[in-house]
Amino acid sequence: MIRYLAFALVAAVVSAVPARAQVQYPVNGTIPGITAPGVVNLCPTANGLFTPCGTFGALPLIPNPIPPGTNDIGNVSIKGFSFTNIATQTTTIIKTGAGVLHTVCVNTPAATGTIQMYDNTAGSGTKIGLITSFASVSGCFTYDAAFSIGLTVVTATASPDITVTWR
Repeated sequence: MIRYLAFALVAAVVSAVPARAQVQYPVNGTIPGITAPGVVNLCPTANGLFTPCGTFGALPLIPNPIPPGTNDIGNVSIKGFSFTNIATQTTTIIKTGAGVLHTVCVNTPAATGTIQMYDNTAGSGTKIGLITSFASVSGCFTYDAAFSIGLTVVTATASPDITVTWR
């Protein structure tokens, strides 16, 4: 509880500081390069946040700062998937070039309808999958399959209403 109150107090103080000011923040060895209790100067950044400034001896306070919008693995994506709705018997080129087929959702099933997904810009080539949609079967099928040439979906035999999500 004391730790939470101290953090809340520091957060309140930091949020009230003018954009060009520095803030002093007590630490207990939780920042890389600082092994003993002390005080760290926090400097404002361009996006309105604060980051430790200066160095501690020969070690930078934050050796490799991680830029906003990324993490230690790579870029962070918070956008959703694109979608394409198909409700007829047709060949649909959904995307050209590399991407990911996320799901194929059968919204309204049709008697013995088939749905074929290809890594191609035509209704042939490397097949990603085949779904046979019976009148009583609906729901989403998750693939999360990478494709390199393009994504083409062929609906045949009957006309199920489907939604394909992809990137």
